[in-house]
Amino acid sequence: MRDITGNFIGGLDESPCRDGIFEAGFGDYTRYNYGAYLSEETFNEGIVQALRDRLSPKTLAGENDTESTFFNSEYILYQTVRGLKGHKIVFTHGDLHPSNIIVKDDGTVVLLDWGLSGFWPEYWEFYRAMFSPGWRASWDRMVEMFIPPYYVEYSVIKRVFGVVWN
Repeated sequence: MRDITGNFIGGLDESPCRDGIFEAGFGDYTRYNYGAYLSEETFNEGIVQALRDRLSPKTLAGENDTESTFFNSEYILYQTVRGLKGHKIVFTHGDLHPSNIIVKDDGTVVLLDWGLSGFWPEYWEFYRAMFSPGWRASWDRMVEMFIPPYYVEYSVIKRVFGVVWN
């Protein structure tokens, strides 16, 4: 799968990105549209925008307060996201976890539920597979046997998800 490269980040049909990070806007989240993006840089700016969109207008009004602990921590997170660079854009399942994997009697592996598939930075499959809550710890060890590990990127995006859904 990872040999299939893309020239945008988003759904297979160049539709917007589908992930929980992009579904927590302030108010009616359906009014927000994130992607498709033509580069990792613009994708990162989309993540920053998603982080900003979760904030109320009243909170955003104080974002120029350089003494604000809240906005200093926001700024650091924005800059950390912007530091994710140099990744290929590859075809990604986007929802790998044990419930979506079937191994047939003959050893053939079948992947189910392609609803979140699309073209994402090469670290995204690792992030999504590792972020499946509720699985046994052994799953984490299995993931890196089949998907190249990106622990730094995983930590950054997991932090983004945590902030968005705080």
